[in-house]
Amino acid sequence: MPTVEITLKSSVVTKNLRKDREPTVFKRSVRKLTEDKKHPGKIIRVYVKIDNDVKVFGVFTINTGGSISFFPDFYNLDNFDHLTLSQDFIKHNGHLTFVTNEGKHKKYLHLEINKLPTGDFHLMTFAMKDGNLLMDCLPEIHYPEIEYEKDNENEFLALLKDAFHNDPIMLEFPEEKGFYYIQLQIIPKGKNPNEVSIALGFEKIFKLQEPLDKIINATKIEIPTPAHYDYSVCIICFKILQELKTEFAFGMNQDSSKRMPPDIKYI
Repeated sequence: MPTVEITLKSSVVTKNLRKDREPTVFKRSVRKLTEDKKHPGKIIRVYVKIDNDVKVFGVFTINTGGSISFFPDFYNLDNFDHLTLSQDFIKHNGHLTFVTNEGKHKKYLHLEINKLPTGDFHLMTFAMKDGNLLMDCLPEIHYPEIEYEKDNENEFLALLKDAFHNDPIMLEFPEEKGFYYIQLQIIPKGKNPNEVSIALGFEKIFKLQEPLDKIINATKIEIPTPAHYDYSVCIICFKILQELKTEFAFGMNQDSSKRMPPDIKYI
């Protein structure tokens, strides 16, 4: 069976590359394609400007089945492999997927996504002291070999081009002091990202002093979704000038009716 190997050259490169910070997310985001020959939909790379440099934040995939997945990429992050939002996420929300040592996908935590007074839904908030645990941006992105049927070669290669050749997204923080926060929200399709407010509540998770400043400057960007989707993903970047108790943390809502395996660790 013939194979194709995709390499993308990138103009976004980390200044001082570290051997132990080579990204894993590009291989992980096409695992279903390489193992099950399932088309991944659209693959959207997400970078972030931080500490006067640029790092990898993760990858979003707009899946052909109607769902959206987010693959974060942080050093030694073993809490989960990726997050998936159901096509009808208001009823079915989403879940986290853990990949076992045998390479099997296992759904292990179901999310409880609460509707905010603004009509949006808070998904997850990341907190970082700096960009140390983010992975580096390399000059070239190498994807693993992908097998395909010879009879469908032209169609398959066209699908791959549609999946991989998408403009990356660059996240930026406001020019002010403080530690770094990245918040993911689900918003109604067509809503102006500039009208999306930061969802509070994370300050309790990260043990920040309350109350927070009433006005928090932020930059916001939308992850585009196909026309038939009724929601989009909004990424909000902001800073808060308070001490973090840990180098990296994230917070989300969990459906308490779903049990979590005891061997899963939390930061």
